[in-house]
Amino acid sequence: YNIPSGVLKGLGVSAGVIYVGKQWAGDPTTATYYPVSGWTRLDSALYYKWRHYQFALNVQNVLDRRYIAYAQSPEELDVGEQRKLVFSLETRF
Repeated sequence: YNIPSGVLKGLGVSAGVIYVGKQWAGDPTTATYYPVSGWTRLDSALYYKWRHYQFALNVQNVLDRRYIAYAQSPEELDVGEQRKLVFSLETRF
C-alpha cells in the first residue's frame, strides 16, 4: 500500500505469503520417494520515496520459520533461509 497524500506521502508497506504444499522427493534411479512437508513463509517490506530516492527495508521469513525448501534425497536437503533483512537505497538521475 502506498500513502498517496498527507504527511506520510511516499511511505509504503507490503506483505506477501508464499505457500508450498506437500512435495515428493527422491532418487529416480532407485525409484524411492518420500514426502516433504509443505510450508508457508511471510515476507514484508517498508519503503519510502523521497524526491529521486527510494529507501526500502525488506524482511524475508518474518516469523523465522524453519522449512525444507527443496530435497533431492534424504541426505541432500536445502533448508530455507532464516529471517533475512535487506536494506536498499535507490536513486534516479
